Amino acid sequence: MDKSDEQRLKHELLLRDYLASERTMMSVDRTFLSYIRTSLTLFIAGVSFIKFFNSFVIQALGWTLIPVAIFTFILGVHRSMEMTRIINGRAKENGYQVDSAPSLVREPFYTFEIFLRGVLRGFYRFFLPSAQPPDKN
Repeated sequence: MDKSDEQRLKHELLLRDYLASERTMMSVDRTFLSYIRTSLTLFIAGVSFIKFFNSFVIQALGWTLIPVAIFTFILGVHRSMEMTRIINGRAKENGYQVDSAPSLVREPFYTFEIFLRGVLRGFYRFFLPSAQPPDKN
């Protein structure tokens, strides 16, 4: 094999690896969207059972489906972020540079998570000042 064949083969392997990583991240996004779809379906079914039926059993089922929907959504967000962290960690372990931004599907949730952390931090500082470490002056 001469130099040009070696470079072409290396370029094809890098392209194949890149495309495989993109397919993997798209499958994570697809799974995340499935969690969202399932949680929305459970939530809408719960609200429908509560609003449109007078039977106590069906209304109880509706009130049960709403927390299940919220739990399903939180579980989907958690698993998606965890899987992304695992994939990026394994890529870095094997010497691949991970320079891609979060996907378009999950990026708003990363931003919301940062916002929520700031709000909770402000809440703790305002309502629980004794829980804060003393200032070092």
